Amino acid sequence: VALWGHTTSSRRLEMLIRRDVRFIALARGLRPDHSTLCRFRRAMGPTMKHLLEESVDMACKAGLVGFKRGHVDGHRLPGNVSQWRKRLEEAEAEDAKDHPVSPAAETASAPEGGKAKRSTGDPDARSIKTKKGFVTGYNAQALADEESGIVLSATVSNNSSDAAQLEPVLERCIDLHGELPESIAADKGYDTPRNAYALELLGVESFIPAHLPSIFKVNEEGRVVCPAGHEPDRFERFKAKGVPVLRQIVTQCKGCSHWKECSKSEGEEQAPSKAPRFERSIRSPEDVPVGPWLEMHDRTASEAGKDAMKKRACTIERVFAHTKARLGFRRFSLSGLDLVESEWTMVMVAHDLWRIC
Repeated sequence: VALWGHTTSSRRLEMLIRRDVRFIALARGLRPDHSTLCRFRRAMGPTMKHLLEESVDMACKAGLVGFKRGHVDGHRLPGNVSQWRKRLEEAEAEDAKDHPVSPAAETASAPEGGKAKRSTGDPDARSIKTKKGFVTGYNAQALADEESGIVLSATVSNNSSDAAQLEPVLERCIDLHGELPESIAADKGYDTPRNAYALELLGVESFIPAHLPSIFKVNEEGRVVCPAGHEPDRFERFKAKGVPVLRQIVTQCKGCSHWKECSKSEGEEQAPSKAPRFERSIRSPEDVPVGPWLEMHDRTASEAGKDAMKKRACTIERVFAHTKARLGFRRFSLSGLDLVESEWTMVMVAHDLWRIC
């Protein structure tokens, strides 16, 4: 009821319990203050996952959810911290471009001991990139059913990247319901070889478009080849951000009739002063094969994949629009990753109950 009334503040709820007949009936005549309401909301954290499970069970019994296809996406929201410092720093940076400060004056104005430490109010909140700039907050994930828009699982992370959030939201769905949708559709932010391989191991059909173009394909024998049919003949192993990576290289490009076509398809523009690069390569984590990744790209480029991507845009995006427009949820009120995740799960429960009722 609080979310339906666009109310997330404990102080606002305290006032409504005394004035609004809906909240008076819900409280059954009791008049808890804002501190009691805040403690209750914090204590309800572990219960929210079970409420989400029960709401999905209600939708299944009503025939709304069939676990045919699920859509995954992330929604970046500000945390329970002040955002004015970031706006102030951006404005100061713009002023510094127009009015440069001498190094001596900058050193004199700096506090002793170097840069001053600023408390954000939420130690788990991180700088998250959004379409409108950076905010200090969290990356909230949701897995929604295509047929009904019912949210099946939800997680929260302080990592701005969506690629690392696919496995956690799928694991949460398995923990709550014991199964996954038959197919999963997501945008190109989730396109990694590890995600494609994980979905194949789980027996889930994946539809995720390629983040970057690649000329490599999988032939009928299940081997990775270039357009000319050449298999990689040189391999390099190195570490990228601490992860062992295997690069597979085709060195038979010189004199190949497909060389110009491959260069154009990968978006490579050779400068006149540079020598042509007569090789093509593809890389992935050493313990992850690239075959499922390339097959996923081909599947997404098919007519079935295009249809899945169209439906994804009007399913999961509608969930986030509903939480903002109807439920009035635009930022987190609690602090700490665990409490923020319980708050996001509560919002998803409210969304599911709205869809069911």
